[in-house]
Amino acid sequence: FAGVILPVVITLIVITLSVFSLVALYRMCQKKTPGIWFTFSVGGK
Repeated sequence: FAGVILPVVITLIVITLSVFSLVALYRMCQKKTPGIWFTFSVGGK
């Protein structure tokens, strides 16, 4: 049972970290060129 939970927890942590780093990069780019990225984010949603 523990052998199943541990890989799942590790995978969730890795996914969370990768998403967090992507959001951080996105916000860094957003600060440099706010107009372009804002248009893309609104258009995408």
